[in-house]
Amino acid sequence: MSEIKIEKDVPIPTRARAGMPLPDLSKMAVGDSFVLPAGTVKHPRSNALTRARQWALTHKKTWEFRTAVVEGGVRIWRIE
Repeated sequence: MSEIKIEKDVPIPTRARAGMPLPDLSKMAVGDSFVLPAGTVKHPRSNALTRARQWALTHKKTWEFRTAVVEGGVRIWRIE
């Protein structure tokens, strides 16, 4: 069996979702929506919905969101 080397100064990769652009969700009213452009992340529909729900939980909001694939990306609505 070969020896496993310990390496120094190898950069830690960032999470893909950390860079997902989302607007300031605190400014959304019920019925408001935005489009997350196609190609922004690997699974934009599920990632955007998860991020929006996590934001609501973190900010103690009982907001609900809905997503749909639309031309050019994924649209996210605040529905409650």
